[in-house]
Amino acid sequence: MKATSLILIALFFTLIISTIHCQSNYKKQDLCREENIPHYTANKITDTLTIDGKLDEIIWENASRSNRFTDLISGAVTYLDTRAAVLWDNQNLYVGYWIGNLM
Repeated sequence: MKATSLILIALFFTLIISTIHCQSNYKKQDLCREENIPHYTANKITDTLTIDGKLDEIIWENASRSNRFTDLISGAVTYLDTRAAVLWDNQNLYVGYWIGNLM
């Protein structure tokens, strides 16, 4: 009986703390609306890619890259100039990242 009471009390406080936490973070989440998030289109490829950690193939050089990454909460550019490209074929999804110089 005591164990059941302790579990119910713990669940009650967990729910209260979660609710307070969500309410306090509401404003932060509101800054990151769907319409403000950049979108990227992944291009389909027919060539075969070599998975070796190197992005020196011509297909990666021609792939459209994302804009420079930004912090989703503050909107500030990231510390390093980071960009990505996404390609896909009928079997795989390929993601390449370029992490460049400091701001």
